[in-house]
Amino acid sequence: MPNASTAASKAPLRRALIGELDSVEQSHAYAGVGVAAQTIAEARILGMIRTGVLLSENVLITDSMLLDGVFFLSVGPTELAARLGRTGLPLPLILSTLSGSLRAALEAKEADPTFTWQLRKHGFLGGGDGAWPPPRVRAAWDAWIDASERGLLPLDTDHVQGPFDPAIRRALLTGVDRPANLSEPAAGLLAVGTTLTRRSTFTTTHDAAVQLSPQVTDFDAVHTWWNDAYLDALAQVTNADWIRFKPRATADPLDKGRGDASRRRFHFSGSVIDTMTAAPPTVFASLHYAVSPQRARLAKSPSQSAVNGIGYAVRQHLAIPSRREVVTSSAIRFLLAAIALTVGLPFVPERWDWIETAWILALVALASMPWGTLLTIWQTSRLSLRGVISVSAGRR
Repeated sequence: MPNASTAASKAPLRRALIGELDSVEQSHAYAGVGVAAQTIAEARILGMIRTGVLLSENVLITDSMLLDGVFFLSVGPTELAARLGRTGLPLPLILSTLSGSLRAALEAKEADPTFTWQLRKHGFLGGGDGAWPPPRVRAAWDAWIDASERGLLPLDTDHVQGPFDPAIRRALLTGVDRPANLSEPAAGLLAVGTTLTRRSTFTTTHDAAVQLSPQVTDFDAVHTWWNDAYLDALAQVTNADWIRFKPRATADPLDKGRGDASRRRFHFSGSVIDTMTAAPPTVFASLHYAVSPQRARLAKSPSQSAVNGIGYAVRQHLAIPSRREVVTSSAIRFLLAAIALTVGLPFVPERWDWIETAWILALVALASMPWGTLLTIWQTSRLSLRGVISVSAGRR
């Protein structure tokens, strides 16, 4: 899971960008061939959106994410609302655009000959080399525009702070700490990256560098640096926080001690992401409601403890013990307490040293401590950290 954003907000963490919803990232997620690969990509992105809604109440999307995003062209507004447990209600998404409306944003992109459509890379949408746009894409656009004009996709133009290019140039040059001790090829990529303001262009440049020097291991560090600068800039111009997800359990070294103090980062557990991905819509809606107090705490005072609290609440809400587990646990606790009481009686034994005392304390602890609950706390705090949420330190 930024240093360029300094704007204050009365409602911190109520609008969060998700890095993987960028149209280039969506395109990469759907790069696999076949229905199975597309289904997996769709489920993963849905899990990310649910996680964003769980943490921040609303997920902020740009017009490019929506109009040029494979996920949003595959999953329309009605279907997405159903999967989020919001059938017939406004989506927990906020559309950010400089064009004033989604319809105007589409017209501007279609009239821009320099705009690179990621959708054209995916034959299953009907793109290919034929006429653009194909009927399926046009129908999906119409569905989203209709949802927006009916108020089911809230529009936000008030918080847009200005053009994107100046913001990302500042973030690349002065905002995000650059990785150190790079190999010569990676240093070259970093130097080129400071001049690129479009994610698609940087991604193409990065992929070409990897193909040219596959033995180089620090291209990923440069990729993370550029993407975080990109998210910083996007968060600045939209007055939002941001979230990104990781495919691995270990936190990358750039997540600590990055840049100035204007933004703070917190990690969240992979178990939350997994649950959000697998949960049926009704279960997700129940979880979203259940963690409302923890989400409000995170919004009021962002901290690692508040993020962990949401993960803990999710696990506890789902951790309903069976009848047999309750009976077995109660019997074991009663037995251990009886043993501790018997050994501790004044007449058996008359005196004991520290070893006997330690055994008594251990038995009492086994009988009284909520070990299952403590295990859940540990799991949601330390186990499989796969996400980062970045907030402005000035948002209180």
